[in-house]
Amino acid sequence: MRVQSHVQKDGLPGLYNVKVLIREDGCAVSGGEWYYKFVRENSRLSLFEMIDPEDAKDLQSIIQKAAAAGDACEPGVTLLELITSLDNKLGDVFPYVHLRIEKAKTSEMAKPLFEVHLTDMLESRDSIIGRQEYLEKYRFYMTLKREIYFDYTPATNILSVFRYINGVSFSIYYGDLDAFLQQYKENGWLDEDDALERAEMVVGYLKNKELSFSLNVFMTYEGHRYDFQLRGGTVRSADPYCAGVLTPAEAAKDEKYYMTEAALDAGTGIFNKRAITEYTMEYLAKLGGKSGDETCWLLIIDVDDFKNINDQFGHAFGDEVVRHVAETLQKAVKNRGMVGRFGGDEFMIFLNRVPTREALKDLLKPLAKDLLIAFDPKFTLTISVGASCYPKDGTDFETLFAKADKCVYIAKEKGKNRHIIYDEALHGELEKNSMETQAVAYAVSNERRRQKMEEILVGLGLEGSSYLLDHPERVDELRAVFDVDGVCITSRDASKLYAASGRYIKATTDEEWHDPALFASMFDESGFYVENNVESLKDVMPQVYRGFAEFEIGASVIVTNMKDGKPGTMIHFDVFNKRRKWSERELDYIGLLGKMIVTLIDEGK
Repeated sequence: MRVQSHVQKDGLPGLYNVKVLIREDGCAVSGGEWYYKFVRENSRLSLFEMIDPEDAKDLQSIIQKAAAAGDACEPGVTLLELITSLDNKLGDVFPYVHLRIEKAKTSEMAKPLFEVHLTDMLESRDSIIGRQEYLEKYRFYMTLKREIYFDYTPATNILSVFRYINGVSFSIYYGDLDAFLQQYKENGWLDEDDALERAEMVVGYLKNKELSFSLNVFMTYEGHRYDFQLRGGTVRSADPYCAGVLTPAEAAKDEKYYMTEAALDAGTGIFNKRAITEYTMEYLAKLGGKSGDETCWLLIIDVDDFKNINDQFGHAFGDEVVRHVAETLQKAVKNRGMVGRFGGDEFMIFLNRVPTREALKDLLKPLAKDLLIAFDPKFTLTISVGASCYPKDGTDFETLFAKADKCVYIAKEKGKNRHIIYDEALHGELEKNSMETQAVAYAVSNERRRQKMEEILVGLGLEGSSYLLDHPERVDELRAVFDVDGVCITSRDASKLYAASGRYIKATTDEEWHDPALFASMFDESGFYVENNVESLKDVMPQVYRGFAEFEIGASVIVTNMKDGKPGTMIHFDVFNKRRKWSERELDYIGLLGKMIVTLIDEGK
């Protein structure tokens, strides 16, 4: 059905949750300002006459049944919901109105009344958008202030105390009001009689649903007195609740850094590096390493090719990109965690309200897609994301960060524009090789990789092939640099194994599958062979495929020196049991290092 255009009626406010009290015959007892502006001189018109005739029959029937049921029909329970039209018989028609009816809590001359809620579905759309914009605006205002907010629901005795940080509600306390007061007593925060008396007064105001109250309160914590002006009152609604604000008389001397104005990154308005780090560490410390019901995620986000963006469009535009990424991250996270900027184009997110791996993927997928088209057609913006999970992957900040950091590195080397969620079975443990090797394996920045490359190249230049061949731990480092499962260096006929790193399931010397004549057709003129997916060789090169399969190799890069159409010493970079999409930069590095290594060995240096 095609939706007709929405036309705002002259002088008539939007139809959004208008409440009309009607009798059993459908005539209005009370309708409010909107209703009477709408019906005008037709105020005696029954609601049954204003809506679609078929819908009127259903509405009339349900009202008659509810009236006949007497007290068995409870007030406030929805009796019927439908989509109908609303026509005042004076030329004004709302074609798509959501109507909901319930028995009212009030009556007229002991006869039941019914409360009808009317909302124009087209108006609802605009109203929701407007309300969301207001919500975001006032959250921003609340972020700029140091006040602490609270609300209390008498029906449940639940008190919520919170602040706004980065536009997100930060919970200070949520729970039973009496338990809150008892906790303060037991902790000695209200050790002065006057302080305790004032706290009990506040509890009384809340429970009695006072219309308005104001007083100065204070508490003593670790020898420092904290003074607040407390103001609050009762919000009158269908279910009244209390709300208010605590304004600190002065900044607390031991106020958490991430709760201060200095915690915000100047360029983006989100947490800076220190703030997001301290917030995450404190949250993890409160969890105490317990493997309970709570699941948290630590995410590292890196903008792909950010240097190229700056070089091509200028640093001012680069700053705009960073701001847009920060804003998009915050919108995606909402109240499920905190977002911070580590500097440059690197961000970190700590999530504490995303319960499962699937839910995390549901968050990340639309995030990546939103960024992908953000600057179209100027350029395509992508990010690489690494994630680790509390308590599955670790319970302290350093471990979780290292694993998420490594996953960003893997995402970059797999071609960027993707997220990698840490899995020990796929990505390995942290406690492998030397600490130096670990630092390389978990590096996010290609600059750090280049530094390690330079170190190896200089070592080879000074000491020749013995720099690697006489030091197995350096071959381990070489494997870590490219995050592969195995590295081996063999002679042209595979009769000699010069070096190997990784858990190969059988000996890496196997003359049949390393037949030089077989490999000769695989290498290009420069002595380079790249295989992203070994399965693709099954039919076209079955012998080579069998060799890879026996070693459980899923992807590989092999570098050699070609002489007279024949390979010489070969260095293999192997990935076990999975495919691998090699990046151009990665292949450049492998080619440079691999070529130098095999050349030195072939020349006996």
